[in-house]
Amino acid sequence: MRPSELKESIRARIKQGIEGDLMSLYVTGPPGIGKSSILEAVAKEMGVGFVDMRLLLCDPTDLKGIPFPDIESRTMFWLPPGTLPLSINGHRNNMPEKGILLFDDMPTAPPILQAAAYQITTYPYALGDAKLFPGWTVMAAGNRREDRSLAHRVPPALASRFTHVELEPNLGDWTAWAIQHGIDPTIITFLNNYGEDAGGMNMLFAFDPAKEERAFPTPRGWRGVNGILNAGLSPNVEGIEIEGTVGLAAAAKFNAF
Repeated sequence: MRPSELKESIRARIKQGIEGDLMSLYVTGPPGIGKSSILEAVAKEMGVGFVDMRLLLCDPTDLKGIPFPDIESRTMFWLPPGTLPLSINGHRNNMPEKGILLFDDMPTAPPILQAAAYQITTYPYALGDAKLFPGWTVMAAGNRREDRSLAHRVPPALASRFTHVELEPNLGDWTAWAIQHGIDPTIITFLNNYGEDAGGMNMLFAFDPAKEERAFPTPRGWRGVNGILNAGLSPNVEGIEIEGTVGLAAAAKFNAF
C-alpha cells in the first residue's frame, strides 16, 4: 500500500470511530518509511486528537491502570491512566472527542505488553470498565519480523483484531509531500532524476537487513538531509552528516549531483 492509499484508510476510520464497521488498522513495513508519521499527519490534517503509545517503553499498568482498594466494599478496582481517551477521564480540553490511539512499535514490545492491548483493540474497546471514546479509533504500527528490528511475533489472538496493511515507499507520493513541506528542491530533483542506479539501488529507499548498515536511504533520512542542508554547515561537515544519514553510496551520488 502506498502512502496516499494508507491515508485514505486512516481517514475512513477517523470518520467512523470505533462504532463503525471497519476493524482497527495495523500498519507494517520496513524502518524509516514514515508509518507513524503518516498516522500523525492525517490526525493533524483532520483536526483530531493523536495519542502515541510506544508499547516498548510502557509498563502493563500504563494501559491497565493500577489497583486501588475500595474500603467500603472491601474490593479492588483499577485506576486507568489519565493520558488515554477513556470515558472515565471525561472530556478534557486536551482530549478531543475524535482521534487516533496508536500503539507504536507494537511487535517490538514483549508479549506481556502486547497482551495488555487485547481488550481495547476490539469490542467493547475498553480497559476494564473504562471505555474508549466512541469517536476514537485504535491503530498500531511496527516493523516486520524480517527487518531484524527486535520484533516479536504478534499473537494470532491479537493480530486477528486488526486489518493488516504493509506500507511501501512511493516516490510520487513522497515528492508531493516534499513539495508541500518545503523540502530542498535539490533533494527532490535528485531523487526524481536519478531513480535507480546501474546496480538497481533505489535512491529513495534502500534497506537490506542482512547488511546491518547504520545508515541507508529512507524517506525519513532524506528529510534529515534537508535539515542538514539548512543548517549552514561547512561543506566537509555537511558531507559527513549526509553520509551518516543516508549511507555512503547514496551520499556520494547526491553530493556528486
